[in-house]
Amino acid sequence: MEEHSHGHPHQPRLFAAVGPFGAGKTTLTINTIRSLVASGKVQKERIAYIINDEGMEVDGNLGLEAEVRPMVNGCFTCTDEADMRRTIDELAESNMEWIFIEGFGITAGSEIKIFLESLTNEFKVFCVVDVLHFEQNLVSYGDLVANQIHSATGGIGLTKFPCDVTSIDDPRLESVVDYVAQHNTGQRVYMIPRGGSIPLEALLQDETRPTHGEHDHHEHVHNERCGHSHHDHAHHEHHHHDQGVHGVVPYYFQLRTNGKDMYKDILTALAGKEHLITRAKGACDGKLFNMVQGTWEQTEDDPRSFLTFYASRPLSLAQDIPVLLSIIVPSDESRYVGESYQLIRRESGTREEVVAAVERLLVEMPHEPIILPAGHYVRLVTHPEHPLQEVKELSRRPSVIHEWFPKVLAQCMRYWIDSVGALRLYEPRIMPRELATNKRELAVSIAWWVDRFPTELDEFRLEAETLNISDMCAEGVLPLTALNSDLERRHWQQRELFLALVFPDPRKDRALVRRAIEHLKFLGAEPGLCADAMHHVPL
Repeated sequence: MEEHSHGHPHQPRLFAAVGPFGAGKTTLTINTIRSLVASGKVQKERIAYIINDEGMEVDGNLGLEAEVRPMVNGCFTCTDEADMRRTIDELAESNMEWIFIEGFGITAGSEIKIFLESLTNEFKVFCVVDVLHFEQNLVSYGDLVANQIHSATGGIGLTKFPCDVTSIDDPRLESVVDYVAQHNTGQRVYMIPRGGSIPLEALLQDETRPTHGEHDHHEHVHNERCGHSHHDHAHHEHHHHDQGVHGVVPYYFQLRTNGKDMYKDILTALAGKEHLITRAKGACDGKLFNMVQGTWEQTEDDPRSFLTFYASRPLSLAQDIPVLLSIIVPSDESRYVGESYQLIRRESGTREEVVAAVERLLVEMPHEPIILPAGHYVRLVTHPEHPLQEVKELSRRPSVIHEWFPKVLAQCMRYWIDSVGALRLYEPRIMPRELATNKRELAVSIAWWVDRFPTELDEFRLEAETLNISDMCAEGVLPLTALNSDLERRHWQQRELFLALVFPDPRKDRALVRRAIEHLKFLGAEPGLCADAMHHVPL
């Protein structure tokens, strides 16, 4: 193994890809794994790829370049957090040196980052931004796009741009790069052409273990963790031609509105920085301004107050442009706080655009359960990200929830009930661990929504009561080894499981269900919830 290795065999590097559905995460990750192996930096037997179950069709395409493991329903932080941790531990014990992870496109980058920070491994998060569908994704995913971009620690890759775009300075990329700068200022942005991979410099540069409270206030606000180092220089020299296009580092800052002659302050701050800053623009003193190749000009009236510029490398404001620290406004980190579902449900775009997106996704809903081959086994996709999970959250935005959520939920319920039939048909061929997860999640989804929306889903109630929901949930609960480590998620996880366990079913195996309740109690479930569940399932 070369000098780039870090740690020991039980501490593999983790590299997570985030971005909306269809952005190209799977293709990019596969190409990156192949590039990493071809570089000689790591042997293919020492690479693992954890991928959401919908992406498992890539298994055959990847061949022997990595060991592929599924992440059932693509969730980092939900009820299967323990399974994810166990999978990483197993791969570490197998002496893996790299673990690539790809979850659902509707998972918040902040949740992924928090999960990775809870481990002891060095890690990077790489965000993939789809240029072709950028505006559409802003409508469909809303603040989730900003959250995913903000979570990136190892770079941001632009994919699916026009084939005649050859430079990141192309005006057609400007709005995307500016959006990236607003939500992760100082993070390197790469162009990823078709068939391209994540540049090796983004993989192999020195790792930093983010820890809460590690930086002082200015360092945290201004992204000082991206400061230039001698090691960066080394990798720039050795890997400059890995990607063909090296990328830029965009910065975005709000300016203090109470400043006077702000334009002169900006000129002073950036004077002599032409070797670092290729272009700049913004607004202050009531005017727009821009700088290209050292030439500055003020243009039309504009009431805003901001500055954005592109740098050739990551900067340390305190060292490279200290004057800026006195005229910019600290960023507001609170805007990126929220669960995945909360971010998607925030309004984005017009109501008409949201309705159009919901209608498009409903047309794309599968007419039968998705079954994927997996060697001698098969995988049942019980909660497909696209379109089921995506449209379920999108239709809960305030502007459309009353009209569209009941319609969407009915189609989701039809898919889940049909998936129970598919589960029983294919049960002998589904991997045991995945089978338990499928049983839990199908039981919870059906029981929870029928209970919460009895009127809207009345047509499904009688059918649901014939599915042995309680027994199915119990069979899925007994293999559980831990509850979610996050206290709030753990509370809702328990409530969902107990609701499924006590679901009305005259044929339920009461001894089996009570055993599952006792198992949850053993795992640390709330005593009150356990007692209430036992009360509903007398012997």
